[in-house]
Amino acid sequence: MILLFPGLLFAGDCGKGKIFAVIVGVSLYENHRLNLKYCDQDAKALYDVLLRHTDAGNLTLLTDKQATKKQVLAQVNKLFAKAGPDDRILFFFSGHGDKDCFLTYEAAGTNASMISFEEVKSAFRKSNAGTKVLIADACMSGSIRENRPDDNPGTQEISSRSKKQVLVMASSRNEQISREFPHLKHGLFTYYLLKGLRGACDINNDRKISVKELYKYLYIQVKTESKGRQIPVAWGSFDKDLPLLCW
Repeated sequence: MILLFPGLLFAGDCGKGKIFAVIVGVSLYENHRLNLKYCDQDAKALYDVLLRHTDAGNLTLLTDKQATKKQVLAQVNKLFAKAGPDDRILFFFSGHGDKDCFLTYEAAGTNASMISFEEVKSAFRKSNAGTKVLIADACMSGSIRENRPDDNPGTQEISSRSKKQVLVMASSRNEQISREFPHLKHGLFTYYLLKGLRGACDINNDRKISVKELYKYLYIQVKTESKGRQIPVAWGSFDKDLPLLCW
């Protein structure tokens, strides 16, 4: 989808610094009853975009059997440790989510088979990266926020200007499921995430996709398509005009 566009993803100034990303998509689980359809495609699409704009050694794509808890955390800690103050880190997860965790390939209802949100936060805190981004397309992914957002997308869910650049975008609120639509061949949230980064949300036509523009677009599109049953959330400590992509 956005493979045709030459921008840099998650580049605060559209070019300065490096991108380090761990991109995870789990469609096929060890417990086949948990299987999903398009999470691996969500991850591969984002990986292909990033691969055009950063060294392959700065990216890790983990899908299905590769996406064990041990491997995901090992790659997160390895790559994020390489980032400096001018760099950006990204953790993307598409798959099953539950209260306070992401379900990796071997998910079995135990802590040893799930990645807690606290483990992700810990990896973020350890990194020296100047910009830190987490994007999740998973059920109940909004529960990663300690203080639950209200129903007003313009106040608590997007913070005001800040020198710190830490952003979380989640596909659904803490009590909601995240949907896959066969006609989209992606998760609903990821489909519009990719479309938005392609330029659909660039309201002022400045060739930059800001946090504010992207979130507003995702909020409207996902809420509308799901008939209000899935509502994305975004929060953190960041400049709301921070460009996520320049195209």
